[in-house]
Amino acid sequence: MLSKPPKFIPNATFDNFSRIFTGATAADTAGVPLVAQRVPDALINSFIVASSVTIICLAVGSLAGYAYARYSHVKFLQPTLIALMMTRMIPGLAILVPWFILFSKTIPFTDYRLANTKWALIISYSSFSIPLVLWVMKAYFETIPSNLERAAAIDGCSRFQTLYRVVLPLAVPGLIALGIFCFIAAWNEFIFALNLAQDKDSMTITYVIAQLFAVVAYGPQNYGTLFAAGILAILPPVALAFIFQRYLVQGLTAGSVKG
Repeated sequence: MLSKPPKFIPNATFDNFSRIFTGATAADTAGVPLVAQRVPDALINSFIVASSVTIICLAVGSLAGYAYARYSHVKFLQPTLIALMMTRMIPGLAILVPWFILFSKTIPFTDYRLANTKWALIISYSSFSIPLVLWVMKAYFETIPSNLERAAAIDGCSRFQTLYRVVLPLAVPGLIALGIFCFIAAWNEFIFALNLAQDKDSMTITYVIAQLFAVVAYGPQNYGTLFAAGILAILPPVALAFIFQRYLVQGLTAGSVKG
C-alpha cells in the first residue's frame, strides 16, 4: 500500500495473523506485537460481553414485551412504554460520565468496584438495548393470535407454560433478529469500552484495535497487523449475520403491518 511504485499483486501471507496469536516480531513491527498480543484476549472479552448482553436483553425484553402486548388495556402501561423508548433518545455521551462515577464507587458493604470490569459494559449496553427489544417484541407478540393461548390454557398450561411452549416458539424469528442486533451493537461499541473497561481482563476488541492503530499510525508503519486484527474483529458478527440472515428481515419487520 505504501510502496513506490505500488504493488498491485501483494504476497499472500498469514504472518500478520500468526504474530497476533504468537507474539512473533519482525524488523518493521517494533512496538506492534506488544499491543497485538492483546487481540485474542480482547476477542474473548468482547464475545463474553456481547453474548451476556444478548441473553439479558432477550430474556428481559421478551418477557416485558409479552406483558405489554397482552395487558395493553392497563392504563399506566402505555405511558411507561413511551418513557422507556424515550431513553433511546438520550445520547450515550450524556450518560457516560454518570455511569463512570457510579461504577467507580465501591459497592456497599464490599470493596468491589464495577469500573474496569466486564460487568460495567454488560450493564450499560443492556440498558441501551432492552427498550428496543421490548418495543419490537411487543409488536411481534401482538401478531400472534391470543386464541392459541386460550387453547393452551384449556389443555392445562399455565401462563408461563403457554409462553414457553406456544408463544416463544412462534416468536423465534424476532428473537433471533433482535439477538443479532444486540450482539452486533455490543460488539461494535467503542466509547463506553474506552472509558469503563481499560484493564486487560475487561478491554474489548474495539479498544485494542484503537490502541493498535495509534501504535501503527505514529510508529512503525505496519498496517498488515492492524488489518489482520480488523479482519478478526469483523468475523464473528459477519458470521452470525450470515448464518441467521433469513431471520433478519422477517424478524425486524414483524408487527409493521397487520393482516
